[in-house]
Amino acid sequence: MQRLIIETDSIANANFLASFLRTVKSVKKVVIEKPFPKEEHFDPSTGSGLNVTPAEEYNWTNPTRPATDKEFEQLCLEMDAEEAEGKYFTMEEAKAKTLKSIEQWKKKSLK
Repeated sequence: MQRLIIETDSIANANFLASFLRTVKSVKKVVIEKPFPKEEHFDPSTGSGLNVTPAEEYNWTNPTRPATDKEFEQLCLEMDAEEAEGKYFTMEEAKAKTLKSIEQWKKKSLK
């Protein structure tokens, strides 16, 4: 069995072609797949790409969009500044604080 992949310019043309191919005796199966956006074509200036329609304006609050280089650099600078000021937790401190919060939540929710 062989597989043939065809790309069309519109869903209407895909449906038309699929209808024809289903009538061909040697064709065993015809499936129309939904198109998916490609991450490598994400354009933050237009918002087109991953989980964003091309018509949608650039939306910095969209949690699925990748961070820009400028945003990533800013995050690194902020992390370095917090470390220099001592505004960070060690792994042990973070674990202890998290476990304490969970215990408080359990006590509160069991009342």
